[in-house]
Amino acid sequence: MNVPATAQDLAALRAQIYRAVRLDQDITAPMLRLLLAGGEQAGQRVITELDRLAR
Repeated sequence: MNVPATAQDLAALRAQIYRAVRLDQDITAPMLRLLLAGGEQAGQRVITELDRLAR
């Protein structure tokens, strides 16, 4: 089921991306391209990977 992202979801994703960019810009570029390609599944994979990198 597709559920629209809330403003809070988008803010959390933006914060995760910023943290990951600070960690390693070379790693985040492919993830950002995947996210921009769209799709809920792609977005979830990016979020999962960002969570992994932030740990």
